[in-house]
Amino acid sequence: MAKTKGGNPVIGTVNCFSPGCEETASVHQIATGSREGELYTRCPECKANQSTGRPFQKYLVENADFREGYEHLSVKPEVKETEPDEIVETERTETETDEVDQVTEKSGSGLLGAGLLVIGGLLAVIVGVKK
Repeated sequence: MAKTKGGNPVIGTVNCFSPGCEETASVHQIATGSREGELYTRCPECKANQSTGRPFQKYLVENADFREGYEHLSVKPEVKETEPDEIVETERTETETDEVDQVTEKSGSGLLGAGLLVIGGLLAVIVGVKK
């Protein structure tokens, strides 16, 4: 298996995602140290990319073509087929319709009552001022 300067073998390949680069980059896994297990790429044009950020690591895991013996690193995203939401029409029962009407009547009469109180108060003030 091909090894790089650092001694980590090529475990797969991935299209380089650097803007304007159309090369195929080799994928490697860090074998020792505090970053053990992390993946990185080596592109012939762009050189090494050892980003430890989640988006980069996720991209490699989901997009790299891993060699035999390293397939366990690959986590292909599941494509879930969904059906459009169904629209279910229901009819209101007579009791529900009556309850809605009662609430509407109550809230309507509440506003009417409040309006009458305000008008009555204004009239009282106007009549009280004229005397």
